[in-house]
Amino acid sequence: MWFSFDGCVLDANIRELSRDGVAIRIEPQVFDLLLYLLRNRARLVSKDDLIDNIWQGRIVSESSLTTRVNAARKAVGDSGEEQRVIRTVPRKGFRFVAEVSEDGTAIVSDVPLRYGGYSRSDYAYIVGRYFCHRRSFLTGRNITRSLLDIRWNDAVQALSFVEQVRYVSDAGVEQVVRAEGEIYMHLDRALMTLLAIDEGEVRVTMLNVPERRSTPGSRRLRGVLLTHGYPKSFYQPVVSAVTIELVPAEGEEGAEQRTGTIEPSDPDFARLDRDIRQAEENAVVMTPLLARMPA
Repeated sequence: MWFSFDGCVLDANIRELSRDGVAIRIEPQVFDLLLYLLRNRARLVSKDDLIDNIWQGRIVSESSLTTRVNAARKAVGDSGEEQRVIRTVPRKGFRFVAEVSEDGTAIVSDVPLRYGGYSRSDYAYIVGRYFCHRRSFLTGRNITRSLLDIRWNDAVQALSFVEQVRYVSDAGVEQVVRAEGEIYMHLDRALMTLLAIDEGEVRVTMLNVPERRSTPGSRRLRGVLLTHGYPKSFYQPVVSAVTIELVPAEGEEGAEQRTGTIEPSDPDFARLDRDIRQAEENAVVMTPLLARMPA
């Protein structure tokens, strides 16, 4: 299905936006926001509505929401002063006000071709909270543990993820980096890719997808991760070996406190070191896949 408005064409099937015949580069979350406002143009969309459907209810600052709305306006040639396309209703929310014509031809299936053409029922069993462990030359022998939430995103009809990484810089300053994006499934080779654009770029390719019949405790994934802009202000691309394991139900409550740097003296280090070494053995083979992932 495509929508035409104010010199722009938005194709919801292939997730593309063009203005005056020129393709416009737009971040996935900004595209989701624009599409949501467009599909709900018959009514006022509140800020809470956007947070529930675009951010899945996560805490979002006023400035972050404003930044995404302004980015959507810029993408369609609008501005906060003109508001020809997206109008702000003070203290209420937003309205998509441009005149729209649409082609109702929809794809046969409602699964997102952009993310590998899978449905919610295909991978609902993967949804959950995970620990993500990584090691690269930046961490030396140490291992970094972050918190990874995988959930279903109704706005894009695909699995999405949020990762929070906490670490201490060489200067002793604690920093938290948050990455979020969608999950692409390479169905032909049982491969999953996590794509994020936030503070820099994060791309993760996992070698294996857990089997549906596997027990939660056995869902351990190995892969390779490419970061650009992580840690903050470090813009040299870095490849890390990665292992991901489900947070046990009994450990949910204190999961955030268990993130951070794991040193050789840590009781968990020996076990995780073995897992990471297995991931590192595959890193040479898997790294070229990062260059062929969908943008």
